[in-house]
Amino acid sequence: MIEPGAFADLGALMAELHRRTAQPPRAKVSVRPPWDTDGMLGDRAVRGDPRRAFTPGTPGKATMASAFPRLDAALRAYGAGADRYGAIHADFTPENVLVGDGRMTVIDFDDSGDGYYLFDLATAAFFCLPDPLTDEDLAMWPALLLARGPTCPGSAVDRPGDGTSDFILEQVRPPVVEPAEKFAMSAAV
Repeated sequence: MIEPGAFADLGALMAELHRRTAQPPRAKVSVRPPWDTDGMLGDRAVRGDPRRAFTPGTPGKATMASAFPRLDAALRAYGAGADRYGAIHADFTPENVLVGDGRMTVIDFDDSGDGYYLFDLATAAFFCLPDPLTDEDLAMWPALLLARGPTCPGSAVDRPGDGTSDFILEQVRPPVVEPAEKFAMSAAV
């Protein structure tokens, strides 16, 4: 089982897996169905049609019926470019990461296939959210993600002329602005 403090190492392990499998020549991982929009939400989804889990009378049916089309549209808009879509583990749950002798080893590649890289991260986080995080913690997630963004440019601002700092100010600072605008608009409501 992964301890909460080990998530940085887990993220590095995921990134290394994605980096290695994305190196040319990039061949399709397997003949398994992909974890694309249809593979997650469709009537022939990899693990079965998720809509069937929310039958009439099931709590959350109306919410999920409303959410599925929006999620489908968001994933399709996000796209499947090589920078965000490729070979994934698809089951990065804590029980599939062995920890010992200062190392992490990923096991159980039964579900692996092509999919969104962030799906691996979402899978790892999903099963840990209910236990340590309260509703108040979860409500802070967007704010904390946003707060993380400016820390990189903040670390670079006092080192003008340094190549890394100049890169950060040029390349990392601009993407922080749009989420800040969205957050400011939502917080004003």
